[in-house]
Amino acid sequence: MTPKSPNQPTPSDGVFRPTLKGCVARDPRMAGMLAEDFRNCLCSIAANTYRAILTKDLSASSLFEKLIREDTALLRQLGELILALGGPPSLCAQLRVLPAEGAPYSRGPCTSQLLREALRENKHAIDGLQTKMGQTADRVVRSVLSQLLTDRHLLSDQILSLLA
Repeated sequence: MTPKSPNQPTPSDGVFRPTLKGCVARDPRMAGMLAEDFRNCLCSIAANTYRAILTKDLSASSLFEKLIREDTALLRQLGELILALGGPPSLCAQLRVLPAEGAPYSRGPCTSQLLREALRENKHAIDGLQTKMGQTADRVVRSVLSQLLTDRHLLSDQILSLLA
């Protein structure tokens, strides 16, 4: 049996997930700034779950399910990055998931409203990540943020294709 490196844990699900600990310089200020993105990501998971339940459009529902998976991966990556930078990821977030503006509960919002809300949230996430990227010189942090931005742009393109 090969001993595990403390920098490369293998969780019980057998999936290798490298850690960023020791790869980035401690930067509690950046960790604190990323905490907002972490909380927003948690809210996005809840909102997209709600949207997937509400929509009757199978393509949109499938996209919302994909957004949930992507946001879950983003949540994990941001959490790892925050820990590596020396801050604790905070799971304290006010979840406020309501129907689209002006949509009554009985009918529910239309699919295009749900998609526009998801697109708006995704663009907000992109703006936040771009801002953080401009505020650090750490190459590893910039590389992680760059990958997250690429993923977010691809998701925006998929949402836009359903709105077309």
